[in-house]
Amino acid sequence: FLEKQSCRLADHVIVTNQSYKNIDVQRSGIPDNRITIVRNGPDLDALKQINLNNIPRDSSKVMIGYVGFNCFQDDVDYLIRALYYLGYQLNLTNFNGIVIGDGDALPEIRRLTEELRLSDYVSFCGWIEHSRVGDYLSPVDICVAPEPSNPYNDRCTMIKLMDYMAHAKPIAAFDLPEHRASAADAALYASANDEKALAHNIAQLMNNPQQRAALGQAGRKRVESSLAWSYQEKELLKAYANVVGVKTA
Repeated sequence: FLEKQSCRLADHVIVTNQSYKNIDVQRSGIPDNRITIVRNGPDLDALKQINLNNIPRDSSKVMIGYVGFNCFQDDVDYLIRALYYLGYQLNLTNFNGIVIGDGDALPEIRRLTEELRLSDYVSFCGWIEHSRVGDYLSPVDICVAPEPSNPYNDRCTMIKLMDYMAHAKPIAAFDLPEHRASAADAALYASANDEKALAHNIAQLMNNPQQRAALGQAGRKRVESSLAWSYQEKELLKAYANVVGVKTA
């Protein structure tokens, strides 16, 4: 009720993606011309020079990374179970995993990591400032978005995907509607909520450096051509101008 009243009383509504626009049109009856999509886009001008020496790594191993919150809705346990399957079922142990971020679920994720005998393979960096994400992503070979399909995640634009693409990193992710809308051909998509399928996709990328490079470049190109903040900023300013009655170029 409060959502509908807020939308109906607003002179203009700003949403972060097409999924949320569809919800407001269908559920709250907002006309299309009163809604503007302003996506969460990386500011390429603000990206700092990456310090390649910041994170030590074993060059003989593939580094698999996750950046983001470790809350219960993020379901990082899917990543941990996928890494278990990768190492103990597919017998691919030439990897190091790095989990960057903090959250309420982190103690449970650490416990699961120990339980699945992955402590020698996965390290936890804790919380870092967003301005330092580039330093931590610089040695990562494969980035993972392990959010499972559910009514919440299916409609969310994940900032981690934008960070991965901005830094030209290949992505392994579950096949969620907004994941595809964001990453398009910059990711390998596994059947939703199937950690074994996710592990197989990670394995494919581990064994194919050329594919990793191609996906990474595809993601960077998407950011540079349409997803960067410089494009989103224009849509935001148009929405403000529409409200106050100012014409824009």
